[in-house]
Amino acid sequence: MTLYFDTKIEFLDSDAVSTISSWHPSEPLFAVASFSPERGGSVTIFADTGEPQRDVTYPVHATSQATALCWHPEKALLASGWEHGDIHVWFAGHREFASVNAPHKAAIVLLQFSEQGGRMVTADAMGQVTGWRCDGQYQFLTMFSHDLREVLLLICFRLTVESEVREEMANLAKAAVAGDENALDTLTNWRPRTAARSMTHSGVRDNHCFYACTQGGVVYYINQGGACVEVMKCGSLPPIVQMLWHPRKDAVICLMEDLTVTLLFG
Repeated sequence: MTLYFDTKIEFLDSDAVSTISSWHPSEPLFAVASFSPERGGSVTIFADTGEPQRDVTYPVHATSQATALCWHPEKALLASGWEHGDIHVWFAGHREFASVNAPHKAAIVLLQFSEQGGRMVTADAMGQVTGWRCDGQYQFLTMFSHDLREVLLLICFRLTVESEVREEMANLAKAAVAGDENALDTLTNWRPRTAARSMTHSGVRDNHCFYACTQGGVVYYINQGGACVEVMKCGSLPPIVQMLWHPRKDAVICLMEDLTVTLLFG
């Protein structure tokens, strides 16, 4: 394998040390959290050329660092969680990072969006997990908040499975035969590799349900409305190190520390 260096990131502070980073899934945008002895913690957004966006006023905290970064899956929107529990969001076309009124009092350890970005989940170092509704106007409204009294390690949203895509395609075909031009256009533009994403945009609702695993090995299921129920406790089992949604079954795959696999069916 050959490795080539393409571009070098140019921090606004020459003495800044990067701590965490995140690429946007589809846009040429790269977010980096850093810490400088003189300025403190900051978040900078770079283009794919390695140069920072010059028309943005970046958040700086003298005594706190950014502890979590996450891009919206479809929009040029960045959410950042901080050591003191603050949450700041930035979206393309705006100069300032907006502050989200969050209930967290401890460091944000997890920050994640649902498949289409309609739900954001944040969790802090004291075990508080909060669900947010993300509307089209880039506003974040608190939908639920639970004190699990234990640090969350992993979050796994339920995704659109292939059976739902096939059902949606059948509905689109019926609509196209009946004369629906939008349905006909969707079917005409269908591509195998992007089928799931194109179908979700055509009517399958964003799934806001998710599984959450704590540091102590307890797995919770939080549904669309925010109700939380314990579904598994590892106990003598090895700790869970990864959770993935199965692409063809209504189930989440739990990879244990000893490389064994456990399935949780929805």
